[in-house]
Amino acid sequence: MKVLIYGLGRSGIGAGLLAEEQGHEIFFYDEQKSTPEIEMAKNKNWVNTEHINLVPADICIAAPGVPFDHPDLVNLRSRGIETIGEVEWVSRTVQKPIIGITGTAGKSTVTAWTSHILRRAGYDAIPGGNFDPPLSKAATQGNLLVAELSSFQLERCPTLRPIVSAILNLGVDHIDRHGSIENYHLAKHSAVSNLGPNDNMVIPDDNSTLESWARTINTRVWRFGKSPNSDATIACGKIEVSGKVICEREQLLLKEAHNLSNALASAVIAHAYGLAPEEITEGLCTFQGLPGRFRHIGTIGKVAVVSDSYATRPLAVHSALRECTAPIVWIAGGTDKGSGLEGLEALVRNRVVLFIGVGASGARLTKEVGKWLPAFHCTERSGEAALECALKRGLRHLEQNENGEGTVLLAPMASSFDQFRDYKHRGSVFTEITRRLERQWIRDY
Repeated sequence: MKVLIYGLGRSGIGAGLLAEEQGHEIFFYDEQKSTPEIEMAKNKNWVNTEHINLVPADICIAAPGVPFDHPDLVNLRSRGIETIGEVEWVSRTVQKPIIGITGTAGKSTVTAWTSHILRRAGYDAIPGGNFDPPLSKAATQGNLLVAELSSFQLERCPTLRPIVSAILNLGVDHIDRHGSIENYHLAKHSAVSNLGPNDNMVIPDDNSTLESWARTINTRVWRFGKSPNSDATIACGKIEVSGKVICEREQLLLKEAHNLSNALASAVIAHAYGLAPEEITEGLCTFQGLPGRFRHIGTIGKVAVVSDSYATRPLAVHSALRECTAPIVWIAGGTDKGSGLEGLEALVRNRVVLFIGVGASGARLTKEVGKWLPAFHCTERSGEAALECALKRGLRHLEQNENGEGTVLLAPMASSFDQFRDYKHRGSVFTEITRRLERQWIRDY
């Protein structure tokens, strides 16, 4: 088969390598003219096509960053060439079970946590998908694939059928890509639309939209949350799965409220796959979290500094603001994803004393939040300089107005590509600035 890889990013390279290993002829197209990935593809003698209209492809695997309605993809489909994504290719061509995990917030943590539980229980589970590595690479490394699935990936997965498919929550995200919240939710629905009687759907116990979806799908449904009737819940400080206590909440290394929900989701996903409750305990209680997620990274004087660089959506920002000790200085901004401040106003007014905008969306956010409370825009073009400006101004505000106490929180509500390589880079830069100022404070005081 002649396979066209459209976009040589992380998933494109992974899909190409997998398809080549499977014996297919690889063509590729990328708008960039010279990148390390393109050079690698050329060295492997993949065929570089500059004219999409002429490529003799049987199927196209498009990078998730390329919109489904991109003119080139529309053109390919008009010629009878199916355009799918890397996840769909893996699900069709690799005979290994897939656990799919999606949602607006928490999916990376739950993907990693579920994989950790399964590995501690003796399963050869590998995380992948939107989570690094790409699913095509994970497919060559393990026998059970735990896939984080973004809406970008799901919109081109017409036949995907995980053995367990979890939708952790439904919020607002990627409106700039999907055009409306309805289209965004429709993409998420692809995670469960092909499930059958022998498959498993995992949902929270408090989401009416997901409950309505569950009623239309002939599959086993598992629920997690606060309801005592849920398959995974917490009662009197004890985490229960199918009515059996598996651990105390205090035994978890991640104790924040949003991570309790992540813990319940991870536990019930593992249980739905087939683990007995007692097999879940060790992995649930030894997971240490992921870099770049909500984490206390330093204390400067009496001020806690918290980094949640991965909080790019309102739902994740809400969790971060709720977890921090008030008064809070909130730093946000970056590449705008089209998300508004819906559902945040009451929490922000109640807990935040200063907002500081950075990056490309900093001006817009500063103007909007500035209607509720004091706000400042750090206009530095360098990401490092902007974050240092924000942290110093936040510390100064707390010193002058809050007796030097409170929290400075980085929760960007935007992606990072305007000033950083990715969210990990943004988080590491903020951590280094914090540690430098922490050392300086110790010397000065």
